[in-house]
Amino acid sequence: MRSSEESKKLVEEIKEVILKYCPYSEDRIDLCCCGIGPEFDVEIHLGPTKSNIYFLFGNHSAKCMIEERIENIENVSVEEIEELIDFIKNDHEAMIYKRDKHENKAEFKFNINWREEACKGINCQKMGLKLFYGGNMELGRKYAYLLNKKYCNSSDLATKWDYIDSVIKDYIDGASKEEIIELFSSMPEKKLKEILSANSREIVENPKVKEKL
Repeated sequence: MRSSEESKKLVEEIKEVILKYCPYSEDRIDLCCCGIGPEFDVEIHLGPTKSNIYFLFGNHSAKCMIEERIENIENVSVEEIEELIDFIKNDHEAMIYKRDKHENKAEFKFNINWREEACKGINCQKMGLKLFYGGNMELGRKYAYLLNKKYCNSSDLATKWDYIDSVIKDYIDGASKEEIIELFSSMPEKKLKEILSANSREIVENPKVKEKL
């Protein structure tokens, strides 16, 4: 796990890349009426234990990966992602969140909320932050859930249940027989009967069941 200083350094490194290609401008009003203004994306790819971070620059027609990249680092934490989101959102306030379950991807898109104060800022029309977690589904589902909850509080219940199901599976896989019995003993009788009915063939060898056959 990175120290707080190392985390700060990582986020600052990402910010430096963004500002290299989209520097701060005292007057970016031309972006307001420009249909092909610069766009910048940050892609975070989670792996089993390591992350890769890539950057794309271009416009709405096409964006290309640039030479700067941060590879083979300890997996980026949700706190580091939140700090990066806060940095972008402070400048590009209009934010949209969406998740592609099939591609195991969560994506934030940021636009400038145009008003007088917004004339100064990062010289970029649109920005994006994409989290790819096909290489670490458990961590990715957790991040997607936490980020959605903090920034959107949306009705994306699939994000919530993907994470909850993952937590439950992890608990069950590591639970002892005694812990499982304790879990069942805390359930209402009606719910236990529903579970047994749904898995009736699993209990056919029980002596009390055999008596009724």
